[in-house]
Parts: sequence; C-alpha cells; structure tokens
Amino acid sequence: MRDARRIETAALVAFPSRHRRHAIASHVPGAICWRVPSPTRTSRGIRNAVLPALALAATGCASPGNVAPNISEAIDTTRPSPVQQEPWWRETGDPILASLIEQGLAADSGIVCRMAALGQKGHAAAQSAKTLGASLQRLFAKQALAREEANREAHVLELVHRRTELAERIALSYVELRRLQQIRVMRANLLDQYRDNAEIAEFRRQAGLVPALDSALARTQDETARAELGYTDGRLEDALTYLAGLTGLEPGVLSARVGIVAPLPPALENAPAPPEAGDRPPDLTKTVDAARRTAKDMRSAYREGATGFTSLYVAEVAALSVEQALADARAQRAASVIRQWNARGNDWARADVDHATPPSPAIAAQSDAGGCD
Repeated sequence: MRDARRIETAALVAFPSRHRRHAIASHVPGAICWRVPSPTRTSRGIRNAVLPALALAATGCASPGNVAPNISEAIDTTRPSPVQQEPWWRETGDPILASLIEQGLAADSGIVCRMAALGQKGHAAAQSAKTLGASLQRLFAKQALAREEANREAHVLELVHRRTELAERIALSYVELRRLQQIRVMRANLLDQYRDNAEIAEFRRQAGLVPALDSALARTQDETARAELGYTDGRLEDALTYLAGLTGLEPGVLSARVGIVAPLPPALENAPAPPEAGDRPPDLTKTVDAARRTAKDMRSAYREGATGFTSLYVAEVAALSVEQALADARAQRAASVIRQWNARGNDWARADVDHATPPSPAIAAQSDAGGCD
C-alpha cells in the first residue's frame, strides 16, 4: 500500500489533471503496475523528468511466475573461446614475416583503440544494467539487448575486416620487399662485369680491332646498369619505408631485421595456388640456367676475340631478363597464395576482437573523445 501511495503521489505531481487517471496505479495480485499516458506537448517534458522515478518505484511489476531477465547477465562481454584457427602467417615457415605481421597488428593505434573502446562499451553496459530494477529490465531488456548485440556485431565485423586487411597488406609488402632485394642483388652483381666489358671494348676500339659501335654499346650497357641499380635502390627504400609504417617500426630497425636479401618462404612457393595464380612455369628455372650458361660462354668468346660485343650484349641482357622474370613469377605466386590464405578464414581476428578488454584510462579518454583512427 505504501508503494501504491508513492506512485499515486508521483503521478499527481507529474501529470495534468486530465491525465492523472491514466497514471494512477492499478492493483494486481502480487504486483503494482500502471499505464503511462500518451505524450503531449504540455506533459512530455514533465513526464520525462519523473518517469524514471515511477519506473523504479514499480519494481514489483513482474509477477512471481514471470521473472524479469537480468541484462547484466544477458550481455555477453566475455564470450567463450571458440576453437581458434592458427593464424595463416605462422604456416609460412618465415619467422620474420610472422613477427612483422604480429608487430603491425599490435602497433596499429586505430585498431587497438577501437578494440579497447568496444571492450569498454560492453563493460559499461554490464555495469549499467546492474543498477536497473527488475521492472525496467522486463520492459527494456529485449530491445536493449537486441540493439546492443546488433551494434556490437557491426563494430566487431568492421574490426575483423580491418585486422585481416592489415595482415594481408603487411605480408604482400614483405613479398615485394624481398622481390626488390633479389633484383637489386642481380643488378649489383653485374656492375663489375659490365665495366670490364666497356674497358675491353674501348681498348680494342683504340687499337682498331673493333668498330666504335662496340665501345659505345658497352659503355651504354654499363651506364644503364648503374642507373637501373639506382632506380631499384629508390624503389627498395620506398618499400622499406612503407612496410615500416605498417609495422610501426623505424626504417633502420626494420632494415636490420629483414637483412640485405633472403628467399621467399618455401611454403608460399610450394603451396597449392588459386586458379588465378596459374601453374608454376615448369621450365623457367631451366631457362634461367641455360641463359646463364649462354652468357658465360659468350663472355669467354668475347675475351678471346672469337665474337663481337653485340652477341655478348644480347646474351647478357637475355640472362638478366629471364632471371628477373623468375623472381617476379615467384613473388606473384606468393602474393596469390597469401590472398587465398587470408580469405579462407578470419577466426584469429574474430577471437582477438571478441576478447577485447576494457582499455587503460588513456585509451579510454582517447576513444571517448573520438580519437580512434
């Protein structure tokens, strides 16, 4: 009876006389319930001010046979751990690649901030739900839970996509870096050979043994090789800087970690590639070996004066081209395998996001202020 009197008094204060009869409590066995009138221009503001008090006062609205759900228990902020899929980059057998991807995932401030904010929202929702009375839980639990779950799922999917995309970008950038390193080594190893060719051709020209075309062609080959090496160095530096940005490392630190040159992970070369990657050219390695032997034989013949420089020039250009084509083909195949592996499942990213924990005060302030990238 005391609760009924309190509700009646609140209704008298909250609503105009013509609406009081709708707000006065009606008695049902074991509970006290009421019906709130439809909002009007004159009563909306007042009603909004005291409606929470009325709702909290009616904590007995749930009948003994219809227990209200507990929002704090229904909001799942600690999802059970599914059987997690091993991240695909650990299957490559390349510890440097694996460490760079994990470093990049941990260093992306935008992802970390959003994951922390997601954990904070779930934690805050659970804490807030504990302060609600049983009647409010009964009235608003279903709607609140549905909205909360839909909102959370949208944020989860966004973060899962962002993490899987970042892992793929780091891996592809790593493959490109290794490809450029191999090409640079190829070109650098030819500099002494091209300079030697140019010196021999010039000496023979001055001695009247060969036409001036040989000397000019040999000099052009030498100068072109040095210019292409400088161009490759620039592309290599850009690739290193880009990968450093993805991983959060300083370019100098990253350079020391990846070294001067290294082959691509064997697992990426030997794994079954998707149809769009095409079959591995079966004769390409043999073609490279044959081109190298031809260039070596022509070089010996040129030194002995048995052939002109034009034949040597063609053989050396062909050997370099086919060797570079092999490096390009391997890198392209590795990139196709990476895309295939990254697309086959994102359980690892989902598990990371689902187990997001409440953030530190600094990150919480950043996310509250809209500071997440």
